[in-house]
Amino acid sequence: MKTQNNWLHDLSQPIASGYGELPGHPSTILESFQFHETHGRNNASLTMSIHVGTHVDAPYHFYTDGKTIDRVAPEIFCGQAVIVDLVDKVKNDYAITVVDVKDSLVNIGVTNLEGWRLILHTGWSKHYNTSRYYSHNPHISMELAHWLVDSKVPMIGLDFPPDGIGDELVVPAPAPVHQILLKGEVCILENLTALDELPERKVELICLPIKLVGASGGPARALARARRG
Repeated sequence: MKTQNNWLHDLSQPIASGYGELPGHPSTILESFQFHETHGRNNASLTMSIHVGTHVDAPYHFYTDGKTIDRVAPEIFCGQAVIVDLVDKVKNDYAITVVDVKDSLVNIGVTNLEGWRLILHTGWSKHYNTSRYYSHNPHISMELAHWLVDSKVPMIGLDFPPDGIGDELVVPAPAPVHQILLKGEVCILENLTALDELPERKVELICLPIKLVGASGGPARALARARRG
């Protein structure tokens, strides 16, 4: 959507029956139960995991004393964001480092991340809705996760799963990147798409997850407002 010099870019994956399935989670079912032909209207029900599609993870996802999604301040989800382009660097199983991010930020002109939402663009979203998306995916290194917490980033946005293959299942500490970020109260905006369509690296992010009471996350519509001229 374009309005004068402002462009709104939709960065969200669609929600549809059977789309974007996550292993171990219920299938998404979007199903009409009233129809124009018989009821004069349409109504539908939706069954889905709150951690599929474009969604935000709240600290409660891994910590019983962490904030649930309805208790996270809305301003965490909206505001200035910087996009780090790693498409040419990231390959299968690549662990994204602090140096990777710092090098890109220098080129963008951002030296202090405090208050900025950080979006990592790898191009991995092209594999969304395929088995490859959660297999040999690029991921955040634990070093980078700790650095993001120390940098006081309120939220990160990703077009790839945060943890590496196998890390999700490690016992007794599964998904270490999730754990580091969420313990540090850095919310995680997962499964972004269309980041390659953004005309600039600094944008206004508009992203509000559904206010699900007591939940560990929520589906979200993520938009970026970019400006030209």
